[in-house]
Amino acid sequence: MLTLKDCADVVGLTLDEVEAVASHDGLPQMLAVGRAAGMLDQDWGNVALRQMIRDDADRAHLAGREGQTEAYRALLAEATERHPGGRDRRQGPRG
Repeated sequence: MLTLKDCADVVGLTLDEVEAVASHDGLPQMLAVGRAAGMLDQDWGNVALRQMIRDDADRAHLAGREGQTEAYRALLAEATERHPGGRDRRQGPRG
């Protein structure tokens, strides 16, 4: 039987990254793995994953959950190393 960790490993995610996507999009964790896998197949996927984590950190900060804010910021630093580069699709098409 496949576990959540098995599925996350297959697509190159940590369980914390899966949880961040799940939290950001309001999805169960297993669906978040699929969502993130689809994103990471795109040239903008790494940027989108990092932005989701940044959004989660901002929401935690605004809610006064500083422990969670710091955890998301640490995760963002790790995700930046694990998933570098990418193209921010909000910047428009490549020219």
